[in-house]
Amino acid sequence: MSDWSDAIDAMVADVESREAPEVPTGFDALIEAFQIFRRYGNPSSPTFCQHDALYVCVAYSTVSDEDKARLDVLGFFENKEDDGFMSYEWGSA
Repeated sequence: MSDWSDAIDAMVADVESREAPEVPTGFDALIEAFQIFRRYGNPSSPTFCQHDALYVCVAYSTVSDEDKARLDVLGFFENKEDDGFMSYEWGSA
């Protein structure tokens, strides 16, 4: 029984020791996200809002997995209809 208990304790300690990624808020989060998007292009009309969602006109398929993960933390996720990104954090009605 102690082998399982020790293993579980070790896993819990490992998880608790990991630092959560820093999550900026407000303009800091939006600016960081836009800096990431800028690496993948500079469209003349980079964003639009519709039904409380902000859409970003950068092809999801061109963005690295690392940047996709960070964008997810910042509130942006795949817009499957248009191969882009969207967020409900920044849109307006």
